[in-house]
Amino acid sequence: MDTISTSTSTSAYSSSSSPSRTAMNNLRIYLESFSQHTMMPSSISTSTSTDFGGLTHLEYLFDTTFYKTIRLDLNGRSYRRDFLLCQAKCNYKRRLRVQNLTMEILDNETFHYTFDIILDNNDDQSTITAPPKLLQFHSIATVSNRNGKIIKIKPMTGSAYVELFEFNINYVIDEQQQQQQQQQQQNNNNNKALQANTTSTISTKKATPVITSEQQQQQLMNNTQKKRRRKQQQRKSSGIIRRVSGLFSCVIATTE
Repeated sequence: MDTISTSTSTSAYSSSSSPSRTAMNNLRIYLESFSQHTMMPSSISTSTSTDFGGLTHLEYLFDTTFYKTIRLDLNGRSYRRDFLLCQAKCNYKRRLRVQNLTMEILDNETFHYTFDIILDNNDDQSTITAPPKLLQFHSIATVSNRNGKIIKIKPMTGSAYVELFEFNINYVIDEQQQQQQQQQQQNNNNNKALQANTTSTISTKKATPVITSEQQQQQLMNNTQKKRRRKQQQRKSSGIIRRVSGLFSCVIATTE
């Protein structure tokens, strides 16, 4: 039986090599990318590159390694591409360390492989505190003879996959809860700022005086009296002017 080393090799499919060997090379690069990638974890779901046809680096590696109809059969259930890719994103974001990777060709379309993953719950996202745990995986992969991609995975150590899946699902739940708490805190801060601005605006406004009907009647009477006094003064002024004018007329007439 032929085994593959962990030295660097190309991930492109070549007709000169067996489908199993091509798939083994691609799978090795894919698994090692979890702990060796240079992209920031927060950019996994949004960052794309034209070099990978609009896909993220992880999606490109995933689609290079697995065919679109990939399935993993575990405990009577089949897990398809979307679920496996979601699990891969969690592994990628958490930089899970894949160690002791070994692969062995069984035939042109089948190989088996083993590797270890160290689960470390003591990170910023996890709400659980526990010592690191070693999971050991052993699986058999079936490969398409047309493109050298893995089309089926049969776990030989099902408990390791179950524990890894639960580990990542809890991680996603914790991440969503933290995002909701952060959003709620931001909403609370915005509401407090809005209330403070509203209170400040109301306190700076002058209160409009309330005038009762009695006050309005009194103001009306005062205005009426003022008008009467003004008319009386105007009449007196007119009479004085007329008398003075008449006086001047008399003086002019007598002097002539």
